Amino acid sequence: MENAPTVKRIVIFEEETFEEKGRKLEKSVRRVAVAAVLSNPYAGKYVSDLSALVPFSEQLGKRLGKIVVDRLGGMEKVDTYGKAGVVGEDGELDHIAVILHAKLAAGYREYVGSMDTAKEFIQSTEVIGPMGTPLYIPMRYKHKYDSNYIDTVRVSIPDAPKRDEMVVAIAGGSGPRPLSRMPPTP
Repeated sequence: MENAPTVKRIVIFEEETFEEKGRKLEKSVRRVAVAAVLSNPYAGKYVSDLSALVPFSEQLGKRLGKIVVDRLGGMEKVDTYGKAGVVGEDGELDHIAVILHAKLAAGYREYVGSMDTAKEFIQSTEVIGPMGTPLYIPMRYKHKYDSNYIDTVRVSIPDAPKRDEMVVAIAGGSGPRPLSRMPPTP
């Protein structure tokens, strides 16, 4: 794909929580985030046509989505999901926004469940930032709105993104927030 980014490396973050605030959980909660460090072929210049990012976005969603779902043990183990991105200082917010919003979710849904089973919108955040910018990945329950599943996964890569790079991350989780007990809202 001409003018599409290249994947320079993939970084995987995993955590499993067994206890929170001195209380053992009935079931551990797992979170997996996969981040791709990408070249930004549009860094330092204005380009009116960003359409090369669209097919790249879908392929990236598939690639990262497979890793998340495999690490969590299969589609049925993924209860929550989210996505986020940061573009380096020589890039534009639209460079990362097109990747996150064009087709990334469609690629991820091939592994996490279609809109028939994973009905909730895959939330996202995007920013411009220097190396080490933390990504706050908003997590939502995939089947329906449920406040007990609203959570955030935070990831950071100390040496990325460089000025001419981007970082895209997607995440999945195996349950609600630890100790979640939000009462139903009317």
